[in-house]
Amino acid sequence: MAEPTTVDAVAILPLPEDRLLLSEIFRQSSWQLDMAESLGDGRVLLNDPRKGVVLTGCHLPDGGWRDVLHEVERRPIHVPPVIVVSRVADERLWAEVLNLRGYDVLATPFHADEVRWAIQAAWRHWLDDSRLRARGAYTSTSAVGTSPH
Repeated sequence: MAEPTTVDAVAILPLPEDRLLLSEIFRQSSWQLDMAESLGDGRVLLNDPRKGVVLTGCHLPDGGWRDVLHEVERRPIHVPPVIVVSRVADERLWAEVLNLRGYDVLATPFHADEVRWAIQAAWRHWLDDSRLRARGAYTSTSAVGTSPH
């Protein structure tokens, strides 16, 4: 697979206001975003190897963020970092997400600068992880802190 040149993300967000605001943030960039309202609707998107960042609502109509994390971890290669989105983005949730190999937590309503920073960091992490895997340097999940550096 050729190395991607722009952020390509998927967001599974059940709330219309979150999807609208995230769409606007992406529209102000050259990034690509595909969205779904539920895990069932987003499953095909999650399995696309070009998707380098996944955002998911904490609670979905047919599951939750742990289900999304489990789904992307089933990908044989190019496992994207998962950012959990929640109105209650407290330390407990953040610690749980990181302990289960999620990448980050974003609070809603979204703040554009915070979203851009988190997406860019997750994208860089995915690219670096993909390069290392392509060279066979290590085998890990997309968890923060698993890199041999």
